[in-house]
Amino acid sequence: MIKVLTRQNAVWHFGDWEDFRETLTPCWIDLVFPQPEELKQVGEALAIAIPSRAEMAEIEVSSRLYQEDGAFFMTANLVTSPDTDNVESSAITFILTETCLVTVRYLEPRP
Repeated sequence: MIKVLTRQNAVWHFGDWEDFRETLTPCWIDLVFPQPEELKQVGEALAIAIPSRAEMAEIEVSSRLYQEDGAFFMTANLVTSPDTDNVESSAITFILTETCLVTVRYLEPRP
């Protein structure tokens, strides 16, 4: 799923990728459990290589912050469900380009 936050005429808009990709410049693109095709679409639109879930998991601790294609990439492991018996961790990648922030995640935050 691709969610987008954009701003036009001092008004913030939040919606789906298809609603905004042709008309507005996004400020934040949130890739939640993205499919390979979604990674490709956003990567091509921003001219960056977005890492897959497997690539995110393989990143060495010493390589979790890097610059590539004019963008800054940071991958961190976050704990999910910390106050249950089923504690897990999942990687999340933050990508900062000249125009927007991209998050790639395979977890849902708790309310």
